[in-house]
Amino acid sequence: MDREHVQSFFTELRDIHQIGVPVKETSYYPCLSNLFNATGKKLRPRVLCVIHPRSVGAGLPDGALVTPDQKSSEDDPLAAGLIPARGVLEIKSPGEDAADVVATEQVRKYLAKYGLVLVTNFRQFILLSRGANNLPVVLETFTIAPSEKAFWKAVQTPHTLTERLGTSFLEFLTRVMLHAAPLTNPHRGGNRTYIG
Repeated sequence: MDREHVQSFFTELRDIHQIGVPVKETSYYPCLSNLFNATGKKLRPRVLCVIHPRSVGAGLPDGALVTPDQKSSEDDPLAAGLIPARGVLEIKSPGEDAADVVATEQVRKYLAKYGLVLVTNFRQFILLSRGANNLPVVLETFTIAPSEKAFWKAVQTPHTLTERLGTSFLEFLTRVMLHAAPLTNPHRGGNRTYIG
């Protein structure tokens, strides 16, 4: 697998952080979106990461993982009622613990509506599926660094970090994007129904 996208991800995070003006999490969203899109374009069907998709009744996710055949009659890939085929993203800052975010009401709402949620703080990734009573079921996790301090230290040398984790991180991201979100309601207006 090509690890240059992972190294670019780490390099972009480092560079934005070093400038000293980023907002805690949103300034880093493009880094994550770029990584997902570079990895997702090699899949069949291709998977696209959309930052801040339209809400479909459970709040506004930070991101959505969609496939190109998800289109409405208006050619809006996230039209009203359309559930992202590969789930949604809940993104927090590296200073927060992703495991704490898993237990929040917001994540529970996302699971109830979307079926799959990837919770991340850029250093921890937790893929969740909807369980009984919409409780989160952890499908898989990946950790780049155990703390915010360790994370920012690690990304100071993107090449070294990529050499150590690049292949396994790409494999994890690929598995995330290959999961199909289980749906609770059928689409209308020509949209497809995806069964997990």
